[in-house]
Amino acid sequence: MRNTVEITDDRNLKSVMVRIPKFKISDVIEGGADVTHPAFIVDGNELEAIYISKYQNVVINGLAYSLQNKDPEVFVTIDQARNYCKNKGKGWHLMTNDEWAVVALLSKKNNTLPRGNNNYGKDYQFENQEGTLSENKPCPVEGKPFRILTGSGPVEWSHNGTTDGIYDMNGNVWEWVDGIRIVDCELQLKSQTDGVWCALDGGGNLCKADARESLKYRDLNTDDTLILSVSENDEHMDKETLVSPYKTVKTNVDKVFTNKLKAMALIPEGDRYGEDVVAVNVKGTYNAIRGGYWVNKENAGIFALGLILKDSENYFDVGFRCAYYEK
Repeated sequence: MRNTVEITDDRNLKSVMVRIPKFKISDVIEGGADVTHPAFIVDGNELEAIYISKYQNVVINGLAYSLQNKDPEVFVTIDQARNYCKNKGKGWHLMTNDEWAVVALLSKKNNTLPRGNNNYGKDYQFENQEGTLSENKPCPVEGKPFRILTGSGPVEWSHNGTTDGIYDMNGNVWEWVDGIRIVDCELQLKSQTDGVWCALDGGGNLCKADARESLKYRDLNTDDTLILSVSENDEHMDKETLVSPYKTVKTNVDKVFTNKLKAMALIPEGDRYGEDVVAVNVKGTYNAIRGGYWVNKENAGIFALGLILKDSENYFDVGFRCAYYEK
């Protein structure tokens, strides 16, 4: 059964979306909780499915659209991306980190981690795989080919290795995701009920932001190792940016909390991750982007994560995609 559908917004224009049926954390994480993945729970109600943009989005008359063979929208702030999505109507929103995690975890479980445009229009490991380059002006930094048209790569560039999959989650352009951010390395989640940003305590429960002992990114002071830890100490925080492969990110919390972080695609579960990068800016408030872009080579990937951009920032290598659920 095909899972690709066209969904019409309030302006009667269609976006190509991929339906992801509800599943439990234990379905994708060995030893995970036998409960519904949080991406399928909205305002305390379970959804039968969520719908993810098949393609990185373009903007038409102020609204976001998932369409094939388009140059993806860039130079957008996270608030602009949110508005382009939510203004489409009820149920439309900027893709959340939980929703991104759903796709990433399914891809890993099914051994279909996507390749993509991470090397100037090609995949760095498989240079015979390439997409259709955008005809826009050359990259303002490298002066080389850069973005490809949405969904113009081979099926190996979709999350499930078929034409029914979600394309370009490895490279092309970074993508804003909603629902998580950091403030001075403290991981914060946005409450669904009132939109307030909250931290996480040692048990994985939401607590007041800027808590004395809350979950924070820390540097283990070893090469390529980040840790998500609950500590009031600020050891090894003399760097501006902390960087490591996703596969080496660790945590010091208990198993139940650890599985919650795995379900959010914030720490690895098992192996087979490659060199997907995690980058965290230390001082200040930063939003999340995922996937990497066209120069990242092995550091791009569906588990790549950057907590490095402020509300006001917009760049030539950052885009977004909308998601939808039926209320």
